[in-house]
Amino acid sequence: MPEQTKANNQGHDFEKDTLERRLFVARAVEIAAITPLVALGINNAFGHRDYATIDSGSALRAVALEPELQKMIADCQALGQALDSVYSAYSADYHKSRVVPYMSTDSKGHATIRFRTEYYWDEERNVPKHNVIESWQSANQNLRTKLQELSSPELIDCYQVNNLIVKTNHAGSFSQIGGSIVIAGAEIAALLGYEEVAGLRDSTRESHGDIIESKNQLRRGFFKTCAALVGGAASLTVASKIDSRLSTGKERLEKAVSQAGLEVEATSDAAFNGHFTSSAGALISQIGSQRRLAENALANGITSTSVKSALKSFVFTAKEVEASFQKLFSDGVPDSIADLCRSKILTKAVNDARTGESSLGELGILLEGLAVGGAMVATVVSLEAGSKYLPHSE
Repeated sequence: MPEQTKANNQGHDFEKDTLERRLFVARAVEIAAITPLVALGINNAFGHRDYATIDSGSALRAVALEPELQKMIADCQALGQALDSVYSAYSADYHKSRVVPYMSTDSKGHATIRFRTEYYWDEERNVPKHNVIESWQSANQNLRTKLQELSSPELIDCYQVNNLIVKTNHAGSFSQIGGSIVIAGAEIAALLGYEEVAGLRDSTRESHGDIIESKNQLRRGFFKTCAALVGGAASLTVASKIDSRLSTGKERLEKAVSQAGLEVEATSDAAFNGHFTSSAGALISQIGSQRRLAENALANGITSTSVKSALKSFVFTAKEVEASFQKLFSDGVPDSIADLCRSKILTKAVNDARTGESSLGELGILLEGLAVGGAMVATVVSLEAGSKYLPHSE
């Protein structure tokens, strides 16, 4: 009996030593696994990424609202207010409700009758439908938005293209450091604890349960190392492509500025059409068409007093705006309006070009992080799936 007890104790000590050695190796492997991710995080946080941008500070228009633009804005606001009054009158008199029954079943499956409130439109036959009024409001709001864009203090003067300067900028240090810490920290935490999240950690505690789990932990430690290495390779590949594109950014922006300079030489009508996506004549015709439709409704008789009054007011305002626009564009698009349109087109082209470069420069670490995460997930999933078909010693 003493000899048996001694043998059992020796076996237990051997088993304990084996478990401790394997756990030590497993932890060492996990630490080694995160080393590439830590290195990537430090490199992204303190490395410098340059990108090209356009300095337009000395090419901005003087802040002053052209009289012609002021008049158009005021006219469109008046027309919009008249349309809002029409829609309010419609809502008050034509938007109605009713209570309707419907069949339902309770929790026990018994049929029962319930009631709900149903809303509907009931316009008079002679008036434009409410969705027509809504389309008029939408068109007016779109025109007002386009006009407000021409009053922006950030417009680049179409005659100051030569003052646009293409230069090199540096990605913000704070955003690079903060983003790198967040991305690398999340990826390290996910890599180290994926088996707990996925429920892969063994929970059985049989006679050799701890040793079996230590084997699995050691095996998954090697999986994590493989995943980190593959993720690091993916990051380097993406970073190389980003840096390669950013290195040619200056040439792209210089080409964009040159192309924008050609666009601002467009005729007054082409510049107006380019910004408003419609000709001045088409805008005037649109207002005239709306006015005539409202006049026909009034001529055919309207029962609702509030709707009749609102439509009369709209017709009056539409006539004034139509006449104002006809006078403004009688000799074509005024130079002041055309220059504003050219400036807006130039500003949009410049902003689009430099935003593309700055986004890639500032958010490149995010793209690298996505590449690392995707590569690690694919690697771990593949290895875990493949390990199920391999023999395991217990």
